Amino acid sequence: MSIALTLIDDIIQRLKPTLSKHIGCDIIDINPGPGIWSAAIHNALKPRNHVLLEPDYSIYQPHLQPLLDADPSYKLLPKFGLAWNHLQRALSPEFLPNQIELDKDDPRIHESNNTLLLIANVGYNPRKVYKGFSSIAQLFIHQLLSASRSNTLCHKYGRVRMLIWISDEERHLMNPRVMSNRRKNTMENEITCEYIEEIASSPVVHEHGYRDEYSKLESSINTVERMKTAGISTPAGRQSPMEIQAASGAKVPLDRNSISVIRGPDVELAQMEKRFADGEFTARLENPQQLTPGYNRTPEYYRLNVLERREKYSQKGFWESEEQIAELRELRAKLRSGEIQKYAIPKDQVVTRPKQSTSATYTPEYIRLRILRIRAKSDANRNVKHYGYMEEYDNILKLQEMARQPFATESMKAEAERCTALWKDMIFQIPHEQQFSYWLHHNNKVGFGNKPPILFWDRRRAEPLMVKANEFFPNHELALIDYQPKALWPSLQEDVENSWHVLQYLLDTMTSRPTQSLKDALLNFGAGCFEWIMAECPSLTDPSKGGNMDPDLVRVRVMTTEMWQEIYEAFQRWPYKPSKYELIRLMGFKEHMNDPAVGYAQRTE
Repeated sequence: MSIALTLIDDIIQRLKPTLSKHIGCDIIDINPGPGIWSAAIHNALKPRNHVLLEPDYSIYQPHLQPLLDADPSYKLLPKFGLAWNHLQRALSPEFLPNQIELDKDDPRIHESNNTLLLIANVGYNPRKVYKGFSSIAQLFIHQLLSASRSNTLCHKYGRVRMLIWISDEERHLMNPRVMSNRRKNTMENEITCEYIEEIASSPVVHEHGYRDEYSKLESSINTVERMKTAGISTPAGRQSPMEIQAASGAKVPLDRNSISVIRGPDVELAQMEKRFADGEFTARLENPQQLTPGYNRTPEYYRLNVLERREKYSQKGFWESEEQIAELRELRAKLRSGEIQKYAIPKDQVVTRPKQSTSATYTPEYIRLRILRIRAKSDANRNVKHYGYMEEYDNILKLQEMARQPFATESMKAEAERCTALWKDMIFQIPHEQQFSYWLHHNNKVGFGNKPPILFWDRRRAEPLMVKANEFFPNHELALIDYQPKALWPSLQEDVENSWHVLQYLLDTMTSRPTQSLKDALLNFGAGCFEWIMAECPSLTDPSKGGNMDPDLVRVRVMTTEMWQEIYEAFQRWPYKPSKYELIRLMGFKEHMNDPAVGYAQRTE
């Protein structure tokens, strides 16, 4: 991979405030390629050791050898860095003599180690699928973060920051921008990392799902304010359209009464409207009568058809009208004698097509335009309703917060419960497909309105620098993602391996359907678990922390890290929780299959 120097300079400038703590550190550099990015990081940090793991050294030797000759701190290991045996060697005292492997009981192992930095390029194009992962990049990052939890690989020296280049299309899997893409791996990453931030990426949206445009703007406005406070600026030509809009002083209207969503059909509608206004296509066909036999009928034959239908179905008092009966007989006689014709043009010249509605007189482009207009109107009406539902939900949360106060009376609590039940009945009575659409918007609003916002994207310290395809070789956009692992919860640190298995069991079970409610998810764990968890976890019913007094109204997808911690710790205290071996059997782990107890559990399935 080759990167334009101008882009590298802008990235180094953006990272400068946070890179200063790594000056003089050790660097593990996986897949450096021609070494352009590697040399820039090297010059900025002046590392004491910079280990290059490049399997194609013979190809890149003309570029890498001058670096090796110019600075003895460069060390070459011509191996595939994504293979753990080679990476383990690069992390050994042979290449990192200044690093000290920490004991798992040493508290420093849970702290950030600023004396070591890992950089990598796994932006393969095309993507390489591997087993259950959509790409090798996904597998690699998943294993690095898993190593952070187990204190292995580079994280045996403490929590190590990682700067990783990935394909731009994959960035939403690491750092989603909409709640509908917040899945199990995202929740694991939130538990594992202090932050995951896009440093550079393209403005193109690759992920599925959609979000209110006003929420996007508000998120960008908040980010621009944080950038001003931190003294961060974006170079000219690197601003995304949303950042430009936020920096220009745009505001979210206070009198809004609808959700604003721009999807593919909306973009197509705008394009079609412009084409229609410019006269690129017309509404009507030039000769609609030549489409089907039905549109080629003569007026007399058409009148005959009308009267015959009235006769057959006795419509509009046909048999009581002697004039209509006489007219029908006359037209039939004229048709038999050849005095009138069925079609205006010879029958052999008629284009026979399936029966169509009156829209057959319109051009195909105008038909599509009409469909898009109808869809846009329907979406607009639905968005107004959904915004109203969310406004009512906000009012209900305020009532619930009042009911939780020490001064709350029984009548206040009863009113909050009554309004909550009414709102719930209203939502669950709307059609299923509209419910699905509503919960998408609802989850986005709850996630963004949480303090702090649930998604790392909404907590970003700066807007990502905009990249272009022609700044890379091959010409394919890459995204630079910054990972900073953090210490796990104290309750997870005691016995990381077994404790994480319990948390994995909870995550797997509850996120198997992330759209389900908290109540439905907890009922999967057996009798009594739901009641125990709700009594032991105050954040689940606290509206100020994203909860609700009715667990049917909290979706698994919007559960915060604090909620997951409380649920995990309460589950560990549950008297009837599954044993270690039952969990291994339930989840299919193979690590302990030699254990007699596990073997017994497997045999009794």
